[in-house]
Amino acid sequence: LEKREDTVTADVPKHAVGFVLGAKGSTIREMETRFHTFMFFDNETVYDGCKRLYILGETKPRLDALAEVEKVITLKMDRGG
Repeated sequence: LEKREDTVTADVPKHAVGFVLGAKGSTIREMETRFHTFMFFDNETVYDGCKRLYILGETKPRLDALAEVEKVITLKMDRGG
């Protein structure tokens, strides 16, 4: 999946996954709607304490969604995440 041209990934620290998802998935679904992307976590594998988030879509929306996810992770980490 990582090799697809319409996909980018973000490795999200396990303790920030819930923050990215939001209550009942509300945060990630809102980002999908706002950026016209499809986003999901690989729940089977943990990489160095992180879960991989896949973001699929057109180039600009996909990269905008990635930037937003990175901001959310930074916010969580700054709050003592």
